[in-house]
Amino acid sequence: MSRRGGVALLLIVGLLLAGCVPDPDETDRGRPSAEASAFVSPTPPEAAIAVPDDCGDVLSDTELSELTGQEQYLAPTPPSLEALPGPLARETAQGADERRDCMWWIVDVWEGSLPLFVSRTSAEAQTALTDGLRTSTLYTETTIGGELAFTSTYTDEIAIHEVVYVFVDDVWIAVVAAVEPARAVAIAERALTALTG
Repeated sequence: MSRRGGVALLLIVGLLLAGCVPDPDETDRGRPSAEASAFVSPTPPEAAIAVPDDCGDVLSDTELSELTGQEQYLAPTPPSLEALPGPLARETAQGADERRDCMWWIVDVWEGSLPLFVSRTSAEAQTALTDGLRTSTLYTETTIGGELAFTSTYTDEIAIHEVVYVFVDDVWIAVVAAVEPARAVAIAERALTALTG
């Protein structure tokens, strides 16, 4: 075979082989590439709702004063968990993963205070608390801002207190206020809006 014939034969064989090789796009369709199929470790989801760093991120003095009809200011110290009625509520708050405890005082009113707690709890703790509230005759189940809530009233030697609990995701908002029921609900709703945006 001549040299020219050998080159022509090689070209023909090369073209035939190239025609037999499937198009990479055709073989890879419907099958993930090695890069796409590589295992990617999932990023842990961030908490949907942040527990605030500052009580002013929940309610400002001005907002709270408007909601209560009394001039309020943020107390320099947080409230005691004793402000939460019932051992189950106190234990749940005590065991919270994160918590922001806030207390406002009423200007010129002796022992006039308004505690508010924002707690991130485990699913088990939240279920135990909501189950306890549902079985209690002291609490009424409702919704506030579309979220599960419970309300109650109790009286001590100082005043009649309205208790409002709101649960959103893994966060529990607790308001204990010596105000009318509608005002207490409005405070809890404003706190919920501040946290959920």
